[in-house]
Amino acid sequence: MPKQKQSVIIAPHSHIDVEWYWTYPQAVAWAKQTISLALDYMRRDPDYHFAMDQVQLFRPALEGMTAEERSFFLEMLRQERFQAVGGMFVQPEVAEPRGESLVRQALIGAEWFRRELGVESELGWFIDTFGQMNQVPQVLARSGFKYYAFGRDVPFELGPEGVPADFWYESPDGSRVLTHLMPAHYAPSHDHQARGLARILRRSQTPFALFPYGGDVYFPDRTSAEMVAQVRAWAEDVGLIDDIADIRVAGPLDYFRAVEQYGDQLPVLRYDFNPPYYVQDLRGCYDNRIELKKRSREAEEALLEAEVVASLAYASAQPYPKLQLDDLWRRLLHQHFHDIIGGSHHDPVYRSAMAATDEVLAGARQLAAAAAGGSAAAGYFAVFNSLSTPRDEVCHLPAQSAATEVVDEAGQPVPSRPVYAEDGSLALEFVARDIPGLGCRQYSLTPASGARPGAGRHDRLIGAGYVENRFFRVAWDASSGGLTEIVDKASGRNLLSPSLGLGNELVAVREHEPDLEGPMNITPEVYRSGAYPAAIELEESDIHVGLVVRGPFKDCTRLQKVLLYDELPRLDFETTLVDFSGGDLLIKVSFPLALDWEKASIDYETPFGVTSRPRGHYAAQNWVDCSDGELGLALLNRGTPGYWVGNGRLELVLLRSFANYLGYRMRGFQRGLDGYAESTQTELAREHGTHHFQYTLYPHRGRWADSGVVALGQSLNRPLLAIAGEAASLFSPGHSGSSFVQVQGEFAITAVKLAESGAGLVLRGYETAGRPGQVRLRLPGWASRAALADLRERETGELPMQQGQVAFPVNPHEIVTLILRA
Repeated sequence: MPKQKQSVIIAPHSHIDVEWYWTYPQAVAWAKQTISLALDYMRRDPDYHFAMDQVQLFRPALEGMTAEERSFFLEMLRQERFQAVGGMFVQPEVAEPRGESLVRQALIGAEWFRRELGVESELGWFIDTFGQMNQVPQVLARSGFKYYAFGRDVPFELGPEGVPADFWYESPDGSRVLTHLMPAHYAPSHDHQARGLARILRRSQTPFALFPYGGDVYFPDRTSAEMVAQVRAWAEDVGLIDDIADIRVAGPLDYFRAVEQYGDQLPVLRYDFNPPYYVQDLRGCYDNRIELKKRSREAEEALLEAEVVASLAYASAQPYPKLQLDDLWRRLLHQHFHDIIGGSHHDPVYRSAMAATDEVLAGARQLAAAAAGGSAAAGYFAVFNSLSTPRDEVCHLPAQSAATEVVDEAGQPVPSRPVYAEDGSLALEFVARDIPGLGCRQYSLTPASGARPGAGRHDRLIGAGYVENRFFRVAWDASSGGLTEIVDKASGRNLLSPSLGLGNELVAVREHEPDLEGPMNITPEVYRSGAYPAAIELEESDIHVGLVVRGPFKDCTRLQKVLLYDELPRLDFETTLVDFSGGDLLIKVSFPLALDWEKASIDYETPFGVTSRPRGHYAAQNWVDCSDGELGLALLNRGTPGYWVGNGRLELVLLRSFANYLGYRMRGFQRGLDGYAESTQTELAREHGTHHFQYTLYPHRGRWADSGVVALGQSLNRPLLAIAGEAASLFSPGHSGSSFVQVQGEFAITAVKLAESGAGLVLRGYETAGRPGQVRLRLPGWASRAALADLRERETGELPMQQGQVAFPVNPHEIVTLILRA
């Protein structure tokens, strides 16, 4: 559109991190002070506006107000002079948590805003989030939001000047929201001033330009007239005053409504706004505080599973523990604040987050066990699959004696092996076959009758420097234990490229003064486990053959296992860094892949979807897949989201350590915060101690969409649930082997829960292959009605039901919510 004079809208706001290099009580105190000051300005300045976000800040502030203060605050909200934006429980990180967690941020947050503040949430406020996933527009649009503001980042191929300030941001399914990418980030009044204003005017293509006035913990300190005069002076400083029509103070919603009038002239963008690099290099946040990331993944999966089990119990007329589940969700969502799950915080926050996440994990497991019930029939187990996809997966049954065997529901012995946990408890590990989605199969433990059945042993070969089963041949370097060969028998190809190095090799890279805020300062100093000697042993049982490698590595001892299961076409790996004592190191595990890299695609699983990306360092959900069209290899993680792809290597980051990070100490002193006189408050970021990691390599033909990797990633991160006692009707509506809901089509159910209204069960899922399709669901017999709904669980239309089934079309990666009622 032709450039014309612009109206500059100054939007005063304060971004208060709920936890960062301070703890939550400090953030609450600042939030109360900020709101009080803003309301004082509104009492004496009729043009004053202010914006703030996050339930976790508004809720305690509202509870601490007098009746008069509360009344005035609600009136200012009604007049939209005080604009409560965001509509989220906290301002989340969106790359690492599950997509369902982002849905809950909006479901819980927007409902609280509506109920307690009388505000209908329209504006997603992600101004400090580290990067933007291309499914955020769909989550926002299907949650009733119209607008989206963020500060980071822009795609590598475009650069900062390649993206306009305003555009329609569209998800793969076609959902879109009006979006503003802040050209000078969210604090130009304090960071960039005149230069920031020039950048904003240059990249604003409508007659309106948004100038955020404020920043981190900004306490209101200017009248509207003073802010207008200051911005006017900055415009004069850079010679742009003649390009400005007027300057006024308003709220961000006023800006979006003004720009919306020009919506038909704005471009539609579908980019992956990652990695966080141009505005600020935040890539290291994918790797900081790795134990918290692993624990959060476990807690998310356990909580989602607890909801599934409780929902099935509810369908069998058992009470649903809604209050307990809601409490666990709120506690977990707090930890998904971007500076908490992103690892950019001081040690008191880390200790608190680890404790809270541990409590969520334990609470979710307890709720699942209570809802599952089970009988007192000794030695019997129902092995339950809380995912919607049937699967073969490793399972553990607690046992009293190693002289025990697993028996399936047909009375046939199943190959197994005894394994011991860290606490010394014994379990029998076996591969549970064909466990139906949202269903179970029965197993029992009996005294061993003799030699254990080893169904796959006849397919194994063990030789000097190699092992193989019916799926793979694996060879290794006799000195270090690094892999020289992984032959995929289905394709006949060696998956590794020996000229590029060893497979499953640990790589420790020195960083120069790494920053806990994310910036990476990689040096040429590199340590590779291939240069370290190791003791190598073979490990064999009735269900697997494997390799155990022990030896020194940089600042630790390494213990690496390679597991080839007789019945699973994948390679599982376990790596333990024992007594790590280093610092300023980034440690990765590397696989040099024998692909045609000129033809290769690099695809990352992202929340509710898959995103193709260039070489570099990004975060994934469960996996990254590299394929040249003929052969593909996926590297799947269990809670370690950071990947690095380049120079023919697919690498998974295991941890990032800091020898002596001082950045928060200086800032803490400046703010007068407690604790920084005694220490840096980041000693735990050294990551000293023992760390255990699990990951899987999965080869396949073709590209990711037809490989089964989506289901495998879900399976690896959601262990089968072994319920003691014979399965009751709770898990087998007709008989063992049936499903609560049967799915036909490329569709994964990601949530089963009680509806927020208390009437009916919610099923939510998404199209997994990134292409249009048709989905058919066979529903439980009690369901007589099915309705489509948005992500806030507001019904949008009835679904016809025929013979207990519903069918509906889906767009690529479309998220669909159904409500089932009797």
